Amino acid sequence: MAAEAETSRDAGAKIIAAEEEPRASAALEEAATVISRVPCSFFTFIL
Repeated sequence: MAAEAETSRDAGAKIIAAEEEPRASAALEEAATVISRVPCSFFTFIL
């Protein structure tokens, strides 16, 4: 019974991760765009 519950949780976690991946990708793309437009923002980002 515990193994079945664990499998179910793992499957749910994989679904959630798959749903969030496009959002994370879009956020990274937006951040890269901002950083590329403002040269000093890259150095601020590193700090």
